[in-house]
Order: sequence, then structure tokens, then C-alpha cells
Amino acid sequence: MLITEMQKKNKAYLEVPISKHSNATKLYADFLNKQEKVREYYGPTFDDDAALGQLYTQLKERDYPREELASALEELAVEIEAPAGARNQIETLRNKDSFTVFAGQQPGLFSGPLYSVYKALTLERWASELSDKFSFAVIPCFWLASDDHDFAEVNHINLPDETDINTLTYRPKHTTLDLPVGRIKLDASIKSLINELFGYIPATEFRQDVLDILVKTYSTDVTFPVAFARLWYRMFPQSQMVFVSPCQRQLKKLALPLLQQALRDTASLFSLYEETSRRLENDGYHRQVYKKSEQTFVFYQQSRRHNIHRQKNNNYILAEGKSATIDTLCEMLEEKPEDFSGNVLFNPILQNALFPTLGVVLGPSEIAYYAQIGGLYDYFDVPRPTIMPRTSVTLVQKNFNRCLSQNDIDLNALQQDASYEINRILKTTLPEELDTSFQLAERSIEKSFEEIQAIVEKFEPGLNKTVQSAAIRLQRELQRLTRKTHAAHRRKESDTERQLSRLALHLFPKGELQERHFNIVYYWTRYGPEFLSSLYEDWPVGLRNHLLWGLD
Repeated sequence: MLITEMQKKNKAYLEVPISKHSNATKLYADFLNKQEKVREYYGPTFDDDAALGQLYTQLKERDYPREELASALEELAVEIEAPAGARNQIETLRNKDSFTVFAGQQPGLFSGPLYSVYKALTLERWASELSDKFSFAVIPCFWLASDDHDFAEVNHINLPDETDINTLTYRPKHTTLDLPVGRIKLDASIKSLINELFGYIPATEFRQDVLDILVKTYSTDVTFPVAFARLWYRMFPQSQMVFVSPCQRQLKKLALPLLQQALRDTASLFSLYEETSRRLENDGYHRQVYKKSEQTFVFYQQSRRHNIHRQKNNNYILAEGKSATIDTLCEMLEEKPEDFSGNVLFNPILQNALFPTLGVVLGPSEIAYYAQIGGLYDYFDVPRPTIMPRTSVTLVQKNFNRCLSQNDIDLNALQQDASYEINRILKTTLPEELDTSFQLAERSIEKSFEEIQAIVEKFEPGLNKTVQSAAIRLQRELQRLTRKTHAAHRRKESDTERQLSRLALHLFPKGELQERHFNIVYYWTRYGPEFLSSLYEDWPVGLRNHLLWGLD
């Protein structure tokens, strides 16, 4: 299989069905390819211009706190050193004829797994295309999930080498790791981690520049979200994407009425969530998020993060040994809104209630749990946004593309069972007729010299030994050629096995998609800033297939 030229500007890529290589769930596969089956669980689709027009009309008639939002975003933009293009977008948000599209992710170390970058690229390109298509501005906004507290999801990166995957983990010396990620600051140990990282990166002409950028970006006392955003802008200085941090006090205050209502109406919200989740299961789909009836949709995060639980007496448990009535809880929210946040099911409602949101870019898991929250959108009278699936990509280096072209590889089989597929290919590398040809040649030599000896004996019997010696020498040469041929095959087989093993490691680490494991730094260091520019300029959106993207 060879990646063919299929994209503008001679970028080589090959589309393959996404269900074939992503371990896609039935719900995600049907969302991509059989939307009529799942339409009731979602809002309008990204390619439905009529529905987009209706949504535009809905949003235009609503009031949004544009000035307060812009003020908060401008404050963050200064801290994350946003370029002029992004700051201009914030100014545009003040205009009532402007709208937003959103993506979001936990701010992972050194930008996190590749799919975080891909999600942001999909967001920017989609916003640009919508702005070009319609007569209003569409602003790409990236929701930094800084309230999330699963530090183990963001504190490491994976890098491939010749035979294995190297995992580098950041372990700060003095911090509480179950704090929201937005409150965790980098300490001096980040410097040694960056040095360790570059011990795994091959020497290239771009290596030192990348190292300098990482050292400058990930410095002591900087938080994960700030470092994440700064790195994005340093990788893509032409970016116009606006970062949004829900842990900002200004945004918390704007979200206050929604958080209070979510606490007061816990029972009603849970009923909506549960009814939809059961319907999904009855339709043969899975529920992505499980909740218990006593769990609210709000977290309390003073010193540590706790899910707020509602008791039968209508009191609420905030943390170990700490409870409150609903009125006290709402007062606490007003006094210190930064101590509260929405959960994964409620954050989309907060986001799309505060911002005039035309659409959201989602990955497979997010699309799954969005199916569970349609009722919550309706309950809070928030228009459901259109959904754009994140473009899914596997980067294929030039040597691996060559390996694909030289071998008849079944990529699906390589992902499912690399060893089996490699052995199947190796069996085909030695031509079946070669051993047969050697055996025929050996018998032919024997037969030919028997005939020669019979003729020679008739007129000069003394040449018998000479004939026999000639036959032996020729047979030895044939045997020598046979041994050399088999040795060459063994060497080639070993090289082929090594190449195929590396191919499987790079394309399907641990049998999963590359984008879920590896980090952009590996490819950035190898291919330089032109590689990043190529991604930014040529990134496709609206695909329902997975993309194999050939690198020069």
C-alpha cells in the first residue's frame, strides 16, 4: 500500500475508513456514517448549511455578556503572550455579528498527545471556512480544561524510538496532585525533564531551536494551561485561536447562576441524563459517562477536588466532614466561585451558554458523552451546537511510506496483531520457485555429466576422473550459490522484520492510533517549522475517514 497524492499542494495522504483503524465504538461510527440513526441525540451536523443558518438566527436573537467575556479573554491573552491575530479575534467577539466555535482539552505536557494539536487545527480551519462561507465572523476558541484534576492524564508524553516507546513523566516535588490542573505550577524539576526528553530526540538541524522554545515556555512557576497556550502560539505564530480558561474568576462569576441552578435542580438533571442514557443503551449504544443519582453536576475544589453529593435530607456533602444546605452552598458560590466547577457533562452547557456557539469540535469520546446531554441543553434553554468530528491523522514518515509500498501490508491486520501480519509478509519474501529451480539445476547437472561421462568413456576412458571432478566442482558452486542466496534472504528477512516492527510501533503503538500516544515534539524536531506550517496551512476538516499523512 502506498500513500498517494490526494490533497492540494501535493500533500500526500490516503483516506481509510475510520472504523477500520480507530477501534471506533458503534455510536461514533454511526455518528460519522449513519447520522439518521443517532440524529435525536445530537444537534445539527457540521455540513447542514440550512441548520447552521437556523442556529445563526437563534444565537443572533440572544444576549451574551460579550464585553465581560472579551475583558476576561484579553487578560488571559496577555499572560499567554497571544499574537496579534488572536487578540484581534477577541476584539471581534464584542461585535454582535460574531460567533464562536469551540474545542477543548486538558492542557497536556508539551502540548499532550498529537490529537490535542489535531483538535485545535481542526477548530481553526473550520472557523476559517465558516467565516468564508457566511457573512459573519466565526472565532475559534479553545477551552483549556484547567479545572480538571486528573494530573496523571497530562503529566507525561510518549516518544517512539527504534524498538520501543519511551515515556517521560513530570513529577513535581512539592504540590498536591489532585488539585485542578490550572493551579499546579511547574517547579525547577521541569528543566531536568526537558534535558531527559532531548536525550531521546535524534540530532537534527532543528533540535536546538525546539529545545530553546521548550525551555522558554516551560519555566518555573508557570501553570500547565499557560505553558500549553504559549507553546501553541510559538509552534503556530500565525494562529488566530483564542484560548479560554474556565478557572478565571471573571468567567466563574458569569457562570454562577448556571452552577447554582445545576445544584438546586440536581434531581431533574439526573433524570434527564439517565433517561437519555437508558435510551442509548436500548438502541444498542454504550453510555460514555456513568453517574449516580446522588452525584451533582458540580465539583467543589478548595484544597482538593470533590464531587458534591446530594443527601436525602437535601443537604449537600462538599468534602470529608463538610456539608451545607443548598442556600449555604449558593452563598459559598457567590463568595468564592473559583472554588466550584462543572463536571464533564455540565461544562459544555456552561461553555455554550456563555458564548454564542455555532459549533464544537469533538473527538470520539466527547461525541459519545454529548449524546447523553441533549436534554440538559434543552433544560437550560441553550441552543445545541453543530458538531464537527476532529480530523483523525496518522503521520507516515518517508521511510515508512517506502516500506508500505514495498510490502503488501494489511494495515488493519498490522494494528490488530502485528506479529501475525509480519510473519505473513515474511513468508512471501522468498520466491516459491527459487528452491525448486536450485533442485532442478542440481538434477540437471547430475544428468548432464552422466551423459557426458558415458560418451567420454567410449573414446577416452582416462578422462573419467576429470569429468567427475568437473561435475563435483560445478555442484559445489551451485551449493555455494544456494547457501549465499539463503543467507541473503535471511539477512533481508531480518531487515524486513525490523522495518515492519518499526512500522507497527510508529503507526499503531500498543495497537492503538498514533495520535493517542505520541507527542508533536518528536516530529517537530525531525521536520522543523515547515512541518508545522504544512499542518496549519493544509489541514483538512469535515472528513469521516481516518487520514494517513505522508511526510517528506
